[in-house]
Amino acid sequence: MFRMKKWMLLSALVLAVSAVSVCAEEETEVMTEETEMLYDDVIPEEADPGVLMGGWTAAEETEVTEDVQKAFDAVTEKLLGVDYEPVALLATQVVSGTNYCILCKKTPVTENPQTSFCLMYMYVNLQNEAELLQIQDIAIGLD
Repeated sequence: MFRMKKWMLLSALVLAVSAVSVCAEEETEVMTEETEMLYDDVIPEEADPGVLMGGWTAAEETEVTEDVQKAFDAVTEKLLGVDYEPVALLATQVVSGTNYCILCKKTPVTENPQTSFCLMYMYVNLQNEAELLQIQDIAIGLD
């Protein structure tokens, strides 16, 4: 039932975009059964119909959920020399899976470590397999 509502919303969006295109005298493409099946494969079941596919969405709740924590642990377990601690979930991006941007506390495993912060980007595919994409240091203070 919920999937049907999402599909109806997506269909309404496609119709609205088509109507705008017709008004602008541009050619529009009619959605066929083949393209409908393609959308079913690309749009994850849990995708929020109000989220632009491929666009970053700021997190309404910055708490790191259990699922995000599991993915975070999976991507950081093999990183040596630095301990990473998730502080807040900043944003998500719905793709064929989900990209996450997480604010992290970063502490080197050394004598007299200097703690800093970074942004960690990770990807979780539709099979819940996590992959580290990038770690971006945050410069705090004046240079």
